[in-house]
Amino acid sequence: MTEQKKSNIKFYISIVAVLFCMIASVAYLVLKLSKARAYDEKWQDYDECGI
Repeated sequence: MTEQKKSNIKFYISIVAVLFCMIASVAYLVLKLSKARAYDEKWQDYDECGI
């Protein structure tokens, strides 16, 4: 391989790694928020009755 091809491969791998990290972060936040919402909805009835 030439030096230019190696440089291009490193560039694309770094872009893919950054995109993967961004997608994983967004997925984590969505999952965390959905679990928090489900938890709040589950206990909402108990909060209203004063227990």
